[in-house]
Amino acid sequence: MPITVFSVAKSCRGHVQNWHESLLLASVYCHIVDNDMLKGIKNILGMTNAGTTDSRTPPPATPPSGRTGPTDRFGLAKLNPTKAGGIEWYSKFDNGHVRKLASGIDPDDPWLDLSHGEGKYEINGSGRLTATGHYVRIYVVSPDHKREWDENLEITGVLTRIREFGPAKDSYIQVYCRTNHGIDYDEDKLLNDNRGYGAVFLYDGTWSFEKETAHHLDNGYAPAHNTDKFPLGNVFPKNTPVPFKYVIRNNAANTQTTVELWLGNKDSADGSPWTMVTSFTDTGNNWGVGHDSCSSGVDPAIRLTRSLVLPSCISKKPFLSVYLRNEEGTVAYEKLSIREIDPLP
Repeated sequence: MPITVFSVAKSCRGHVQNWHESLLLASVYCHIVDNDMLKGIKNILGMTNAGTTDSRTPPPATPPSGRTGPTDRFGLAKLNPTKAGGIEWYSKFDNGHVRKLASGIDPDDPWLDLSHGEGKYEINGSGRLTATGHYVRIYVVSPDHKREWDENLEITGVLTRIREFGPAKDSYIQVYCRTNHGIDYDEDKLLNDNRGYGAVFLYDGTWSFEKETAHHLDNGYAPAHNTDKFPLGNVFPKNTPVPFKYVIRNNAANTQTTVELWLGNKDSADGSPWTMVTSFTDTGNNWGVGHDSCSSGVDPAIRLTRSLVLPSCISKKPFLSVYLRNEEGTVAYEKLSIREIDPLP
């Protein structure tokens, strides 16, 4: 009978609770004398250490593209279809794996980077990430730090305000896009690549927008909203799931950029009806005028499109990240998704 030598080696690297050492999960060498046994030995591929198996499927390096249908993976309605060839990222908080992290990359999702800011992150495995800290940062960025996000996005999720460390006025939630913001460089030293468009959820109930023109400078954040909006009353309620959408699209033949904030119905399966809370259109001369510049010669009111910001971008990857943040307290995040969509005409 012919002898087949079959070798299995499985390893992975992860950053969990600030553990930076490589984790050798298994190294198994087998000698098979019967080719019919080859099928059975494939079970070894799921082995993580003596006598245990891991049924979880390793996450793909790139999220799948082009999910069809009117709803996303979580059953929430899409306001705009995913563009042809565009990617869709979905949070993996519901994969049955309970995990706690203080920093690093989520071991179950190479796109989820928790290594910025200062926080503790608990994922319950049934759909919720609870983030606590003085400055929580949840980044979604390609694992190789090369693939930038499209300019046109529909960002969806469910937010739950839980508690604050101090006065509510010192706490808030933001979602930022069209930015790099500290990927592979010191964000406090190279300000050019920190520019971005942010959605702002204040705990007094106001939903609005912010354009970062110069990171950490007193006049480096330009607010924008049509009017003060209080979609949930004069407070962002505690312990209440709040579905939201942040939509950003170029329009008017790519001469303008419009941002929109939408509120979903927490009592319906797909969030319908979705109601637009506020919107603003950046023309390149009406948002950021008079604010601090990220560097000499850069117009703080410049519209943040790749072609316009690339000449002053140090990393040459201006739209590498999308990130969520909360300050001085605890917020729960559920059903997060980022989908690339088409611009308006």
